[in-house]
Amino acid sequence: MLIARITGGIGNQLFQYAFVRSLSKKLNQKFKLDLSWYRDYNKFEKTNDPNAATKREYLLDKFNIKENLLNPVYLSISYRLNNSPILNKIIEYPPLRYFSYSIVAESDFNINKIQGLHNIYLTGFWQNSDLIEEFSGVIKEEFALKNKLSEESKILLEKIESTNSVAVHIRRGDLLSRPVAVAEQPSSSEQYYYNAINKIKEKVENPEIFIFSDDINWVKNNHKFDIPTTYIDNEGPDFEHFKLMCNCKHQIIANSTFSWWAAWLNNYQEKIVISPKWWYRDPIKNESIIRIPQNWIVLENIEN
Repeated sequence: MLIARITGGIGNQLFQYAFVRSLSKKLNQKFKLDLSWYRDYNKFEKTNDPNAATKREYLLDKFNIKENLLNPVYLSISYRLNNSPILNKIIEYPPLRYFSYSIVAESDFNINKIQGLHNIYLTGFWQNSDLIEEFSGVIKEEFALKNKLSEESKILLEKIESTNSVAVHIRRGDLLSRPVAVAEQPSSSEQYYYNAINKIKEKVENPEIFIFSDDINWVKNNHKFDIPTTYIDNEGPDFEHFKLMCNCKHQIIANSTFSWWAAWLNNYQEKIVISPKWWYRDPIKNESIIRIPQNWIVLENIEN
């Protein structure tokens, strides 16, 4: 059995699910999703730590996924068995073997080495995996939203579908508030967005931009664009914003898994996707953490 630890916002959740779902198909194994991070956030994150991961809502249940949830009792029993000087000697024997698992971190993952393991607990973000591309058909089918959009979002969707729509994602939030994020991940410059929009104007006739941001008022006060612009209000649910972003014909994304997935799931045959060059300041990390499809346009996003 495969167990995936699910953490973070909607973009991270989609990567973690996509990986375990693809791996389950590859190995023909069952899988479970561990949601303990959401149930017991305060146990995993210190709320007075400025670098604590931002508290998020579990949203995979809004999608058409195989929601095989791990029973919380499983981890509780497993922890006790593995940490008991007496019981950990017999945990490999039936029926206790069911509660034994091997923890496999993303940095240590090797598909050839895990095939002989009994239960596998997967921890990581899994943003650079070939498996997701290998099983892209399954993933795209399961990442369709289950619920109907609100009336307000339906109106926006009609406008998006009737124009040469371009989703523009401007990320701020915890990218600016968490010291570790500021040190590791650059916030894309104003010039990046202007250059990206100019690139779109070269390739798309009469484009209209739809701006998505976790700080929409700041964007309104600090960015001025010379083409028709619609601002998507902060108040709408994240999964509805995600649906709207996916349905734009083109995307200018931030260094954000939220807009990465919206662009990847965009089914418009002639889509243009523009991505930041720098998702992380460290060159090695930048090349290894996130995978940018070859047909996406990559632009400089850090000011000199």
